[in-house]
Amino acid sequence: HSLKQHLEANDLVFIEKPTKLYIGLLHNDKNFVQIHGQSSGLKVWITIGFDELSEQEKLKSRDVSNTGHWGMGETEYIVKNESDFDTLIGIIKKAFDKTT
Repeated sequence: HSLKQHLEANDLVFIEKPTKLYIGLLHNDKNFVQIHGQSSGLKVWITIGFDELSEQEKLKSRDVSNTGHWGMGETEYIVKNESDFDTLIGIIKKAFDKTT
């Protein structure tokens, strides 16, 4: 819920689409983020190429374009606590902007 509040505070308008394995966030009928809750935090897949990230954003991200995973995105970001949201929101905004 906290991530959703941060996204809405940054003027991102989306629809939540829960599935069995993750919650997808859609904008203009395009899925741009998938969130999987884990006991240690959140695993977030973002539909943006890993090469589109800045060096700072790449530090906590992982390229999963050639790896099997539940989400649809090419970039994976693991959230351990709310301090990770600042970087994550920036990455999500890039993916969101691609859907407009």
